[in-house]
Amino acid sequence: ELGLPLFRRMANRLVLTEIGATLAGDASDIANAVERFSNRTRAARSADDAPVRVTATTSISLFLTMHATTISAQAGGVEIGIISTRDRLDLARGDADIAIRMRRPPQESGYFSQKIGRLVQALYARRDVDPLTAPIISVSRDVSS
Repeated sequence: ELGLPLFRRMANRLVLTEIGATLAGDASDIANAVERFSNRTRAARSADDAPVRVTATTSISLFLTMHATTISAQAGGVEIGIISTRDRLDLARGDADIAIRMRRPPQESGYFSQKIGRLVQALYARRDVDPLTAPIISVSRDVSS
């Protein structure tokens, strides 16, 4: 649609032309400006009583669900919404407000992270059951090991 050669075809790859690189930079600047605009408008219309959306993996979501009433009460009655997923949601875009993960925090800029504790898990079996063949009871066998 632009009528400009944006790429040059090379052996097994495409290389940006000079104008292609310039326009790609401009497009990136525009995309960043739109993202900032969206974030600012979303932040400006957030209600004080809006639920806090927490994204966490299945095991942490189960723990949060079991203790949601206590957590909410200790936070002044804040409503808590739990989004159970392994996907990395974009907090800057407003996909969630807090992300809890059981691994190293992201090292990229734009993230604030804090280690808040350790989660210890244990498996139990009766003495007459071989632990190597004992069934595992969990939220979902697809995400458990």
